[in-house]
Amino acid sequence: MKYIYTFFMILFPLFAAETHNALVTFSNGTSVEGKLSIMGSRPLYINTSKDTRTKDRKVELEDIVSITQKVEQATMERPWMYKESGKTDKIYFEGEYPLLNFETELLLVNGEVLRGHIISLPLRFKGKGPSKLFLQRQIKGEVGQKLEDIEYVTSITFERKVLEAKAISGTVDSLGILQQVCAVDRERHFVQTARIQGNSFSFPQLLPGKYDIFVMTEDAVLAGFTGSGEIPEELQKNFSLADDFFKERFLLRLNETRTLVYKRRGGDFYHSKKHVGNGYIWHLEIWNWHKAGDEWKLDSRDLPLRVKQKDDKAKRLYGIKALEAVEPGVEIKLGKEHENDFIRSLE
Repeated sequence: MKYIYTFFMILFPLFAAETHNALVTFSNGTSVEGKLSIMGSRPLYINTSKDTRTKDRKVELEDIVSITQKVEQATMERPWMYKESGKTDKIYFEGEYPLLNFETELLLVNGEVLRGHIISLPLRFKGKGPSKLFLQRQIKGEVGQKLEDIEYVTSITFERKVLEAKAISGTVDSLGILQQVCAVDRERHFVQTARIQGNSFSFPQLLPGKYDIFVMTEDAVLAGFTGSGEIPEELQKNFSLADDFFKERFLLRLNETRTLVYKRRGGDFYHSKKHVGNGYIWHLEIWNWHKAGDEWKLDSRDLPLRVKQKDDKAKRLYGIKALEAVEPGVEIKLGKEHENDFIRSLE
């Protein structure tokens, strides 16, 4: 038993959550300094759009300069319950309780500011203060409390500064009109869309890291993904079993534990005539896997390109090394010389 305990203590630091020096300020005006980490394995997610269908964006603590919790709405409410199951009529009781809704503002190291609603997040704090902190979307007080009785975190400031913003930019020549350019953040699995002007594109505000760039013109798709076209049998088997809206799916390339995937579906879905006419919908995705022994297990999917193809003019897909694992500060020039990296026609 002693040896098991010693072994565990040796391994424990390897699995401990990364801590960050921070200054935490509360609604009563007090501040405390200490080390902050996320409790559990779930990172911070924020939805920056009022459209509830929008996918939440994952943000790592190491990318944040400061977090600000702003009161979006503060009211005194009466306790209630539904009068009857399945009905909207309510019965109200005596007394009142405070209800606060928050908007969260994140300042990132690249100078980007994200505003929206977060999924409530528990934090572990080591310092002169509470051992646990909570960033919440909403706080509901007890009956008899007032709004001023509710204490909450108003801001968290980390010991890091905003860095000089670096861009990824480029030009595309001799491949038709430039239509769309996206960058897939390898580490954070976030897809960002470029600004386009003529045949030029730019991502002006990127976090440090490596990005796979996907460029779409009227004639071609240039993918920042290279690798082998030989797919292991076990991977192909698990890929075919994945639940998906698309009836036709193709594994195109394998690069370590990442795969480039092409998916398409014709006009056999609800309102297909409205969306694609006689054409089809197609996706170009990156599927991220891990291996457990000989078995391949899917972790996540990144979606750089999603297209409603309303005609039969299929684009040609190329894998371009120069668009793979690009770091901010790089300028890219693309042209006809890349056509020898042909993968397939997107038909």
